[in-house]
Amino acid sequence: MYFVQAKASINLPRRCFTTMKGQKYQAALLNTKTLPISQTALVQDEDGKPKIINNMAFPQLSSGDIMVKTMMVALNPSDYKMGAAFPSPQAVIGNDFVGTVVKVHEKTNTDIIMGDVVCGFVHGSNPADKFSGAFAQYVRVPADLVLRVPVHSKVEYAASLGLGFATADMALWNGGLELELKPEKPKPSTDSKPLVVLLYGASTATGTMILSCCSSLG
Repeated sequence: MYFVQAKASINLPRRCFTTMKGQKYQAALLNTKTLPISQTALVQDEDGKPKIINNMAFPQLSSGDIMVKTMMVALNPSDYKMGAAFPSPQAVIGNDFVGTVVKVHEKTNTDIIMGDVVCGFVHGSNPADKFSGAFAQYVRVPADLVLRVPVHSKVEYAASLGLGFATADMALWNGGLELELKPEKPKPSTDSKPLVVLLYGASTATGTMILSCCSSLG
């Protein structure tokens, strides 16, 4: 997994992080009037290869969405494979990101607030929604696809959690092994029967995430 630092056109006021994971950060609000009307993004060209454009229209929010000002992004094999196999000219590339919430749609039901630092993923290189990509100065994302980054975590680590963590969840619980054990409900210490999971590719970025999830099961 590789990381790229994103550069944005505006700066947020300095935030005062004073709380721990699971609580709202105390954050200065951004005046949404300062949001741009266009942005710089990495998109596919006619052959599906990446190119930079500086006048990409600014994405509009719908109910359920939030807007994130990108801080860093992570690379995935699909960032290349989608363009090589399914060229979608002008579609924004990229899936994983971390950044600061700069706008929340008025009809979005979430405890995420402006100023929160969040990580997550979107469907990059999407022919059905060419604005849906992470390799841009701003990312429009459904609020239920992001996680609030704990205060003491490094943003470069958080950038890689999106697709990897979702894959781990699908492999172990939702659609895969359907394990009854969960991190919040691990195996009792009195249970000596081992839980055997065969993980192919355990040394990969996603593999290490699945290993971490498995170790939390007891």
